[in-house]
Amino acid sequence: MMVKNPCYLDVKTNQWRAINEVYLSSNGGLPTYDGSYNFGTEGDTIWMITSGVGGDWFNNGMGKKGDWYTFK
Repeated sequence: MMVKNPCYLDVKTNQWRAINEVYLSSNGGLPTYDGSYNFGTEGDTIWMITSGVGGDWFNNGMGKKGDWYTFK
């Protein structure tokens, strides 16, 4: 999945607002999902990928921990 230039509608002002920071994780911030996955931000894009197959791309059995990511 890739999302470019994400925005949200502020219901109080009825204005679209840019999102500049996002928290990405596999499962509520804990590395408990055992499928292969990765996520991050690059430029103005948020990206996530998973194969649904066991193991992970970090080869430590833990997966990637959730964290805050910023983008343009």
